[in-house]
Amino acid sequence: MMKKTTKTIFWVGLPLLIWLGLVIRATPAQWGLAMAGLPVQMDGVTGTIWDGRVANVVVPYGGAYYSLGELEWELDPWSLLSLSPCADFSTELGSQTTAGTACGGLGGALTLKDTQLNLPAGIAEVWAPVRVRGHVDAQVKRLVFADNQIRQLQGSGSWSNAFYHNSQTWVPLGTIAFDLSQNGQGGLAAKVFDIEGPLKLDLDSQFTLAGAYDIRGNIALKPGAPQEIGQLLMIVAQETGRGEFSVEWVGS
Repeated sequence: MMKKTTKTIFWVGLPLLIWLGLVIRATPAQWGLAMAGLPVQMDGVTGTIWDGRVANVVVPYGGAYYSLGELEWELDPWSLLSLSPCADFSTELGSQTTAGTACGGLGGALTLKDTQLNLPAGIAEVWAPVRVRGHVDAQVKRLVFADNQIRQLQGSGSWSNAFYHNSQTWVPLGTIAFDLSQNGQGGLAAKVFDIEGPLKLDLDSQFTLAGAYDIRGNIALKPGAPQEIGQLLMIVAQETGRGEFSVEWVGS
C-alpha cells in the first residue's frame, strides 16, 4: 500500500514540478525581483527568474550607498521542491567580486551559504573618514537575514597587504584577520587579530545595520613597528604600558 501511494505521489507531482519549472523559466526576472521585495536598488534587469542578470545593484547601509555592480544568478531546480528556493549567484564590479548560494525563505528571510567575497579595502572610505588600501577576502559559511536583522552568521576573512594613510605617508599594517558572527542583537560581531605585521591585535568589534560601531580591546606594538603607528595610538587609544594600548572606539 505504501509503495502504491509513493508511486501515485510521484506521478501526480512530476507534471506539477515540470509545469512549475516551465512557468519560472518564462517569468521575467523583473517580476520575480519585485515580488521578492529585496531592500536594494536594481537597474537593468534582464532574463527570467530561472536565469537572470542585473546591470547594477546598490545596497543602502549606514546612510550611504554601496554598489555591488553586476549581478547574475541561476536557479537550482531541485530547490523548488522545498519552501526555500536557492540560486547560485555572482556579482562583479572591478576587483570587487562575490559568489555563492542565496536561498529565499518564508517571511522574506534570506540565507547566504558558502559565499566568497573579494573587495578592495578602500571601500571603507564610503562610511569612515579614513584612507586605507589592501585587499579583503571573506568567506561566509552561513548568513541568515530576516526582519532587517542578522539572525545567524558564521564566517571569517582577512585584510592582506594592509596600509593606512596618516595624511603624510602610507603606513604598513601587515595582514589582519577576523572571525564573523551574529552579535545577539541583530548586528555583526567581529573578532580581530593579527596574522603578520607590526601590531599585536586582540579586538572585539560590534556593528549595527544602522552604521553604529563599538570596538574594544588591546593593541601592542611589535619590535620595529613604524613610529607613525605609535604616534597615532597615543592620540586615539590609552597607553597601558610601553608600546601597549587599550582601545574603546564607539560611534555611529
